[in-house]
Amino acid sequence: MSRRRIICICIACILLAVSFAGCERNGGDKGDTDQSKENAVLTEGSGRFVERETAVPDEIDQIAAVRMTENGSLEVIGRNQELKAYYLLTSGDMGESWNVTQIQGLTEDYYPRIAIAPDGTTVFVPFTSNGTVNLKIADIQGQTAEKPVTMPETGDSDNNVQQAGYDDLGNLLFLDMNGSLLKIDVDAGTYSTPFDTQGIGINYFGIAGTTCIAVYDNGCYVFHTETGQSMGTESALTELIRRNADLASTSSDSGYPMAFTQDGTDGLVFASEQGIFCQKSGGNVIEQLLDSSLTFMGTGNVVFYGVAMPDAENIFLGLSDKQGTKLLHYRYDRTAAAVPDQELTVYALDESNLLREAVAVFGQTHPDIYVNLQIGMSGEDSVTVEDALSVLNTDIMAKKGPDVLILDGMPLDSYIEKGILSDISDVVDEVEKEDGLFKNIRSASETEGHIYAMPVNFFIPMAAGDADTVKAAASLKTFAARARELGDANPSKPVMPADGTKGLLRELYYADSARWRQEDGSLNEDVLTDYLTAAKTLYDVDQYSADNDRTEIFGGDGTVDGTKVSSLKIDDLFMNEAQMTLGTMGGAGSYQLAKSAETLSKTSCAVLNSGEVSSYVPYLLTGVTADGNVDMAKEFVKVLLGKEVGADAEGIPVNRAAFAGQVEKTDQAVEIDSSIGIGSPDGGEFYGYEFVKLTESDIDVFTGWIESLEKPAMTDRVIQNLVLEQGEKYLLGEQDLTHTVQAIRQKVGLYLAE
Repeated sequence: MSRRRIICICIACILLAVSFAGCERNGGDKGDTDQSKENAVLTEGSGRFVERETAVPDEIDQIAAVRMTENGSLEVIGRNQELKAYYLLTSGDMGESWNVTQIQGLTEDYYPRIAIAPDGTTVFVPFTSNGTVNLKIADIQGQTAEKPVTMPETGDSDNNVQQAGYDDLGNLLFLDMNGSLLKIDVDAGTYSTPFDTQGIGINYFGIAGTTCIAVYDNGCYVFHTETGQSMGTESALTELIRRNADLASTSSDSGYPMAFTQDGTDGLVFASEQGIFCQKSGGNVIEQLLDSSLTFMGTGNVVFYGVAMPDAENIFLGLSDKQGTKLLHYRYDRTAAAVPDQELTVYALDESNLLREAVAVFGQTHPDIYVNLQIGMSGEDSVTVEDALSVLNTDIMAKKGPDVLILDGMPLDSYIEKGILSDISDVVDEVEKEDGLFKNIRSASETEGHIYAMPVNFFIPMAAGDADTVKAAASLKTFAARARELGDANPSKPVMPADGTKGLLRELYYADSARWRQEDGSLNEDVLTDYLTAAKTLYDVDQYSADNDRTEIFGGDGTVDGTKVSSLKIDDLFMNEAQMTLGTMGGAGSYQLAKSAETLSKTSCAVLNSGEVSSYVPYLLTGVTADGNVDMAKEFVKVLLGKEVGADAEGIPVNRAAFAGQVEKTDQAVEIDSSIGIGSPDGGEFYGYEFVKLTESDIDVFTGWIESLEKPAMTDRVIQNLVLEQGEKYLLGEQDLTHTVQAIRQKVGLYLAE
């Protein structure tokens, strides 16, 4: 929510209270801080920061650094990945227009560390060579001069710079591979170590004015950049870091979990995935200026390249999310409600970065609507699917349910039969008219001429291997027979990848379950028997036992950290970990990866069919509840199905324009010479290959696969879990086939009768 909050640190406790005295906006309200309350007191009034994306020149496809310079200009360092060129962008009108200067004198070396000085000059830091890092210093005219700096020794290898930053006095700081914070004398080419981190390695740092915030695993130190003296104001930030370990370190080669600047007086302003915050100098009070739930900061997997605050009512953020880098402008709107006037509730069982991105996109055009995103299974508690659905169904029956339902894992057929869902055919028609939709996915989503749920994206069950294996993918029966044939021909070599009992059963479930349901809702005993028989053959071919069962890689819904991912692993084939493999494929990028890997694997892919029906796995299956705010909910569904959200997600967009955008973006990996490097599990061999350009023929093949899909796999997670639970017993020899089929049918029947 965008309500303003204060986080007060007192000894080991966080005390939350309302305050308007923190980082003041001109003319903003003021009030007293009550630090005696242990719980959050939330107030609603007028005025909040409103987000919009600031356009940068067309030649810029990556943002590397952001800063306000001492002359009041907003400065951004941008990059064109294809040209491998860097540009200096300056704006004196809050990003409405830009002066663009290409930076000269840079080689094709990789410059992972870039920092802007207060006078607008920029340092580009390449890798260290022979103990020296040859800095490139670019002036505001784009001309560069080289300055060598000696780096501290670190064993037998060169000590690379992990991060660089300038303070407001022009002091340059480095973080080296040892986790040491260095102060650099550029003219002398030397370093000093005035910052006492008590022997603790620093993960990254931020600079606000003349304050350096050095973050380590369990907190942070705060130093004066000129003197190196500890400022002793780190307790509030340390408590936040201890409560959220993701703020402590970064796995990115550029960008950081937090970015820092000054507020124009003596306040410290910083951004994280949770929002934008301010801490007054010398105080232990942190004010939340903006909650990320209304912004792109809340979409997940975000790292920051810089924050700039021209004045008390404007903040600029350079960040990267799954869509790429963005320059976002947050402007304080005094007329906007502190909490949006209207609320739209969206419910999903599972966390989803794509869904959060849709919330942010929706917020750009509907700033008066607060989207209350509710996740039924956060993973932070022991809530089961059954528990979550029980609470949800109770709310729906009491007419207190959400406005939008993300139906992944839910009993869709039951909700349609009970009249819980509203017809969204009009929204689907509108999106189809504007952008186009895959007609077969639309047709498969219809029930008696109505559409009650539509997937945003979908995945295809796939198989990969040699020509005979690809041909055998026409049915589970022939695919299993091919596995047995390969196992008999070469018993010493694994046939299938190590995906675990439930992992194997789940992949086959996606390929086969579309044909299981009979008219009365029960499961067809014959096809269920065929499914389990094929699974048993595939599991037994490598003679795995219960003692050395294969490890599951993906969660129950195939997500990793909030992102639905493709599970087809081509690398098992060229690393000799398997002779054939199966899994889901989503998105043009995943197809490009598989085509690129063919240079090593010498194999190909095909849709894995049940033998009767070609199925797909819907993702973000979206519906609108009939008793909710239908009109507002349909506006949100339109955003979800639109081309802006689906194009950069994993999975194949149902939106044809978004799919075309995915295909177009596959060229970028080729243009920037991207490649993949993989080490074998035993560490004995390294495999590498470059991305190949998808030809028109390749795209036609992929599109043909998509257009051949007929029905969605069953989405009800309770049924899936029952099948996997009983199927695992059969694979491990704990239960025979007949009893397994009977147990599944009986348990599913009882569930459907509830």
